[in-house]
Amino acid sequence: MKSLPKQIKETEAQITLLREKLDKLANDPFYAGRPELWEADRNQYFDLLDRVQALYEEKIRLSEDMKNDPAYDGSSPSLTPEEELAFFQSHAIRSREDVLASVEKIKEHYSRNAKKDKYPVARLIPLLDRFAGEISACRLMELTQPWWQYEITVRETEITLSLVPTEVLYDRGRSWGEKNRPFLLPVQEAFPILTAKAALLSPEDFGKLYGVSGGTVRQWIRRGKIRSASKFGREWRIPELTIVPNWKHYIDGNYLWHQELPDVPEEFSCLNAYRQIALSSVKGKKDLWHVSLSDGVKEDAETASFDLDGKAKERLELYLLAQPLVECINNYLGDFFDKTLQEWAEEEDE
Repeated sequence: MKSLPKQIKETEAQITLLREKLDKLANDPFYAGRPELWEADRNQYFDLLDRVQALYEEKIRLSEDMKNDPAYDGSSPSLTPEEELAFFQSHAIRSREDVLASVEKIKEHYSRNAKKDKYPVARLIPLLDRFAGEISACRLMELTQPWWQYEITVRETEITLSLVPTEVLYDRGRSWGEKNRPFLLPVQEAFPILTAKAALLSPEDFGKLYGVSGGTVRQWIRRGKIRSASKFGREWRIPELTIVPNWKHYIDGNYLWHQELPDVPEEFSCLNAYRQIALSSVKGKKDLWHVSLSDGVKEDAETASFDLDGKAKERLELYLLAQPLVECINNYLGDFFDKTLQEWAEEEDE
C-alpha cells in the first residue's frame, strides 16, 4: 500500500504531464486558421481537461485523508540522536561479516520470491556466490566512522558493493504498520568498490533460456521489452540475469546519464541539455509516445517534453540502449543496505 504523501506526489506528477499536453493542444500553431482540424481534436482536449479535474479532486481527497490521519501529525522523530546512532549501528552493513551474512539473506529473498517476481535464480544465485567469494578474497575495511556503510545493489547487468552515506528516516504512513518507524536510507551518490558482472549472452543463447529464436530476442530489444542489452559492434549482448516481462503493452522506460553523450542523432540533439529521460505510451493512441526530459537531480530544473511516433521512439530507445554511458533505471532488481533485510521501498509499494 503506497503512503498518502507518495500517492499525492504521483497525482501531482500526472496533473503536470496532462497540463503539458493541454498546453500543447491549445497553443499548437498547426491549428492556426484551421478550425476544422481543431474541431476534430477538441474532444481529446476536453477529455484531458476532465482527467486533470478528476486528478485535482483526487489530490484534495488524499490531502484530506492525510490531514485526518493521526499517522501524519507531524510529530518529532521517535528516536533521540543517540538512539538514531544506535539504530544505525545495529542495522547498517559495516563489515565483511555483515556483507557476507547479507548476501545469504539476499539469496533467501530471491529464492523465496522467484516464482512471483520471475527472478532467474538458477543464474542469480551462482553470481551471488561468486560475488561473496570475491568479497572474501578482497581487502575490505571494517567501517568505524558514523553514518557510512556498505550497500549491495543487484541489477540485471551486475551485482555491486558500494560505500554510501546514510540517514535514519521515519515512516509517517502506515506502510510498516507502526507510526514513525525508523529506517535507513542512503542519501547521496554511492561509491562503487567491487562489481561482479553477469555473463553476456548472444541473442541466440539468450533465446534458448526462453524457448525463442535470436530474431525474437532482437525484436524484444527493439520494442523495449529488454532494456539491459549492450551493443558490441553490430551485435547485441544480453546479461544472463535479464528478466523478460510478460506484458503485451509497452512499459514506461526511464534512462539517465551523468556526462555528455557522444554521437547523438541530429533528431535527438536536445538530449545533452538534460540528464534523464522518461518514455511512455500515450493512452488511446496506438502509435504515439510521450518523451519527458529533465535534469534528473534538481527538482526545479528546466524540463522539456514532446511526442514521437513509434519508429522515432524505437530509434531513440535503441540509441540509448547502445550507449555505455546511459543507465536504464528499470533494470534494478534490488538495493540492500540494512543487514536485517528490511525492504522499505518494496513493502511500501505492496
